[in-house]
Amino acid sequence: MILMGCFANMQSTFLFGGEMDYWIWLARIEGLGPIRKMRALQKFRRPENFYNATKKEILSIEGFGELIYKKIEKESLESGYCYSNEVKTKMEN
Repeated sequence: MILMGCFANMQSTFLFGGEMDYWIWLARIEGLGPIRKMRALQKFRRPENFYNATKKEILSIEGFGELIYKKIEKESLESGYCYSNEVKTKMEN
């Protein structure tokens, strides 16, 4: 799936309505490369658990400081997803 274009202001209406939303959220966090993602998933097991983690829990992960925490905090499921009209059309069918 190619994610392009932006569909913002979804206001709690998630794109896939389940665990996929959290995987997309995790993929969209700026500054969170593969090593930090791996560390977060090792600690929390699932992106949803990471999404719901406290600041203290997140900062306890090696390589996660205030700057990274702010980037994580800034990204939310409600901030909208980027995807093409082709994906949206397939989802509506």
